[in-house]
Amino acid sequence: MQRRTLHRVFFALGSNTDQPVHMRLARQYLMSLFQEVHFSTEAWTKAIGIDSEPFLNCMGMGFTTHERTQIERALKQIQRRCGDSKGKRRLNKIVMDIDLMQYDGERYHEEDWERDYIQHQYKELLYIDNTRT
Repeated sequence: MQRRTLHRVFFALGSNTDQPVHMRLARQYLMSLFQEVHFSTEAWTKAIGIDSEPFLNCMGMGFTTHERTQIERALKQIQRRCGDSKGKRRLNKIVMDIDLMQYDGERYHEEDWERDYIQHQYKELLYIDNTRT
């Protein structure tokens, strides 16, 4: 029997619409997607580039045997299941945005990594990862 490789992924979540409700819903969906998942503390931030309510943000770290493209599709599906849509986004309502930030050692969304809250949340998750048994 062949053993499947376990990949470590980091993802960022953000919502500017009924933020606590949608964050909780997204976390529930993410817990069923990954074999093991951990979340950082949440942070309120001002919207960047759009006129909207503040965003509630957090990062997650999960472990999976799925390939990167499968994870990206699943994250987009979770966004839709939370109620996100292109129509709402045109109105600056981001019900749920989930970006794959890192798959194994490869990073994505480089500009987002420069944000203070992303750096802080990432360090929280690294600490959790280093203390896992």
